[in-house]
Amino acid sequence: FPSHDKAITSAEQSAVPDRVAERLKMSVLIDFRRTPLQEAFGFIGESIRTDVAIDGDALKGAGFTQNMPQTMDLGTVTALAAIDRILENYAKERDPLVLIVDEQQKKLILSTKTKAEADGLQPFDTKAK
Repeated sequence: FPSHDKAITSAEQSAVPDRVAERLKMSVLIDFRRTPLQEAFGFIGESIRTDVAIDGDALKGAGFTQNMPQTMDLGTVTALAAIDRILENYAKERDPLVLIVDEQQKKLILSTKTKAEADGLQPFDTKAK
C-alpha cells in the first residue's frame, strides 16, 4: 500500500505546472470583501501553490500599503485575471503596481514599476491573452 500513497502525492504535485507563468493560468475563486492587499495576494499564491513576495519598501515609496482593501467578486477566474484586476485598481497611479514572475525562485513578486526597473526586473504582462 505505501506505494499507493506515493502515487497520490506525485499526482498532486504534477497538477501544479513547473513554470510559474503556467501556474498563473490555474483557476481561483475570487470573492474579496475589503481583503487587505497582502492577504489577497497570499490567497492567490496559495491557490496556485506559489510563493508571493510583496516588496513593502517599493509600495511604501509609491504611497501604497499592504493593507489596501480589495473588494471584488470575480467568481472563478485564472490567477492572472485576478492579479490583473487588482493591478488595474492602481494602474493610473504615479508609480503603478507590477507583477514580476521569478521562474528561478519559483515565486511571484508584487512591486512597483519604478522599483522593478531599478532592480532590473521585467514586469510580467498581466494583459497577455
